[in-house]
Amino acid sequence: MTCRKKLYLMAAVVAFALAACGGGGGGSAPTPTPPAPTTITTTLTSSVNPVASGQPTVLIAVVTGVNGSNPTGKVTFMDGTTTLGSATLVVGQTTFTTTFSTTGQHSITAVYSGDAANATSTSAAFTETVSEPLGYTPLVTSVPAPTYAAGSQQLAAFNLLNAERANCGFGQVSQSTQLDQAALAHANWIVTNNTVGHNEATGTPGFTGITSIDRGIAAGYTFYKAIYGTEIINFQGVDGVQAVRSLLSAPYHALAGVSPNLNVGIGIATGVTPSLPGVVNIDFGTPAASAGPQEIQGAAVLTYPCQGSTGVDYALLGESPSPVPTRNLATSPVGTPIVLHSNDRNSLLVTGASITNAITGVSVPILQVNTVSGSGPFGVADTSGLLSTGAAIVIPSLPLLPNTSYTVSVQGLVYVNVSPSPWFSVAGTSCLSGTNAYGNGLTSDWTGLTCTDGTWTAMPGVTFSKTFTFTTGSAAAL
Repeated sequence: MTCRKKLYLMAAVVAFALAACGGGGGGSAPTPTPPAPTTITTTLTSSVNPVASGQPTVLIAVVTGVNGSNPTGKVTFMDGTTTLGSATLVVGQTTFTTTFSTTGQHSITAVYSGDAANATSTSAAFTETVSEPLGYTPLVTSVPAPTYAAGSQQLAAFNLLNAERANCGFGQVSQSTQLDQAALAHANWIVTNNTVGHNEATGTPGFTGITSIDRGIAAGYTFYKAIYGTEIINFQGVDGVQAVRSLLSAPYHALAGVSPNLNVGIGIATGVTPSLPGVVNIDFGTPAASAGPQEIQGAAVLTYPCQGSTGVDYALLGESPSPVPTRNLATSPVGTPIVLHSNDRNSLLVTGASITNAITGVSVPILQVNTVSGSGPFGVADTSGLLSTGAAIVIPSLPLLPNTSYTVSVQGLVYVNVSPSPWFSVAGTSCLSGTNAYGNGLTSDWTGLTCTDGTWTAMPGVTFSKTFTFTTGSAAAL
């Protein structure tokens, strides 16, 4: 389970059925009256407030119809009277990624368009506070020696985490004793309350804060922009190496594990039940006194695993949230996903991907490529709200073989500093100059097309191509 500290807005829509009854008499049946659209209530929340100007944020709308049915149509996100964009519901849910260019308070609403069975609805206004833009720190190539005890599981986890980050180019993280304290407190809380999760309940034994940010602050850590931190937890035991391997082989956890934070804290607690044998909790943060998180430069694309990675878990048997929500990974696992990461301010478009057994040459089929937009071959729009526009997840459809080398090849385009939008446009078709397909004043969309002289034309994305070989270990990620 992972908790990425990004803004998302959830429009939870509750529908109430209207029962109609009537009678008939005489010699003929009355003409039936079409049912009136169902009354809808839309609510809007934000997981993180404030958010930094220019930082991509994911908005999530969930619409629930009568008896749990899935309404159709669109949800439009509004900033006051300005349309941020619209997105089509898929199985009652949709996502939209945007940025705010101006600081201050923004009044955000979500508007559901309605369909034949569900009326339109507008949420109450939600105030989102936008702070000054993020600054950035160059990638860190060395850190001070940690103070964890020699031979401890904390030291083993710290060393492996930094070795994997450094090998793949993500930059290293340094120990924070305050984050150590926060991570250990939450690990102990999980064991004491026999409760798996990131949030603590006020008043429960060992409570130190609801969220990982709250717990870090309680331990004396001051976060950059008051929000820049994250947490990943393994509940399978107290082995630091096994925990890091498992977490880095689960894509959302991996993205947090190679996040651009500067500090890390590790807490480990031994469980007391067979269902919870132990907890390895890893907290990340970027301190307020820094210039900001580490930055992947320009159009660079990094991956995990990468060239030379060894001991990688060979399959994914489960993750919460699931990167493949339509599949039971416990009974039908996938191969270890490949995580791609560019700068969060960029947009990443994957145009091709392959995974091949480096010895036999046998190809492993690609199930899907998760991105915010769902564009490109194998593309699926990720609904977790945990991906930035500069990230992608390539998911093999079958488990890999243990202790085997695989060659990965991924190609695509990087659109540098492009604020994306989740709608489709086709090169050569007409558009309104200075607008996108929804007429909201933007001049480009996530596919890299721009509206020029009334026609969508391709933007000059930067081509990337990554080919590397990694080797699996003997374990599968749970």
